[in-house]
Amino acid sequence: MPARRRIICKPDPVEEAISTSLEGIQREAQFSLIVSYVRAANNISPEYLLGPSRGSQHLSQARHVVYYLSHVGFGMSYTHIGQMTTRDRTSVAHGVTRLEDGRDAPELDRAMHFAELALAELFATSWKASNDSGE
Repeated sequence: MPARRRIICKPDPVEEAISTSLEGIQREAQFSLIVSYVRAANNISPEYLLGPSRGSQHLSQARHVVYYLSHVGFGMSYTHIGQMTTRDRTSVAHGVTRLEDGRDAPELDRAMHFAELALAELFATSWKASNDSGE
């Protein structure tokens, strides 16, 4: 059996430029909010959630929720999410697809719907408050 090849995403120059812009800062804040939400909802420490190990099924599913909310809720690319989680973009795409397939279950569909709404509102409110000049 041939050895498995490790696929490494090369940094995208456009993504690198965005990471230093206001949009990049906003994306990092959104991602941090998503990770905090998933961490708290699943009682998982960040080093496990974003760690290199695949971990248990529970951990893997929580990671898929991070991917899904980042991509669907905030419009982040698979490549960008992969860079922030040290995963390949195809792994991120697989996680998003797995979660989308699971949304046929009414409980998961409701949970994701309300998570998207709550995170979007929370981010919009906190971003506006942190950028108000106090006038």
